[in-house]
Amino acid sequence: MIIAASKPCTEKYSYILLGPIQVNPNGGVSFWYNDQFGTSANELLTCVTDATKELRRGPYKPGELARPGPARVPVTAERGEVLAPVRVNGTLGTMAVDRSAAITTLTPAFAKRVGLNIVAESPTTYVTLGGKLVEIPYARVRALEVGDASVGTLDVAVYEVSSGRATVDGVLGRTFLDHFRMDVDPRNNELTLGPPRAIGARE
Repeated sequence: MIIAASKPCTEKYSYILLGPIQVNPNGGVSFWYNDQFGTSANELLTCVTDATKELRRGPYKPGELARPGPARVPVTAERGEVLAPVRVNGTLGTMAVDRSAAITTLTPAFAKRVGLNIVAESPTTYVTLGGKLVEIPYARVRALEVGDASVGTLDVAVYEVSSGRATVDGVLGRTFLDHFRMDVDPRNNELTLGPPRAIGARE
């Protein structure tokens, strides 16, 4: 989103850049430029600041590990997806497990049931859906639990899940799943979540 809004600026000052601009975790930008164009570099930074100041941008919060598990829950398969039981702010639901999804998503109906209030001023982020970049709002849940594994203060996108998917209340994306070591046992229809392995640990 920030890079897209900055494109007119980077095109105007492309002659000073030694590579693409980078977006920092705090939402700011950085770039390498030819030293002889210091004045132009300051103008580029001002241009980018002006172009992005009205954006309702994150970064969204990937949550904090509250309970590392281990958790073992029954799952079902529908339309090629693994569906797991969850609790969001204490409310029961069913979500698809999808490591290809960057952010965890709730449907508007489920978001309303768990007490999320999406308004015009809600922050937004961009995700790729069906090959297209889509702007969607997000909000923070107190807790998302799968059995005895849970993540707190987690920002979730609120978007209507595609009709081509299974009938679910949302999608468990990497903002939740990356907190755990995950294993799906299709023979026993079971999902296991456990503490992530320490770097260098052996099986």
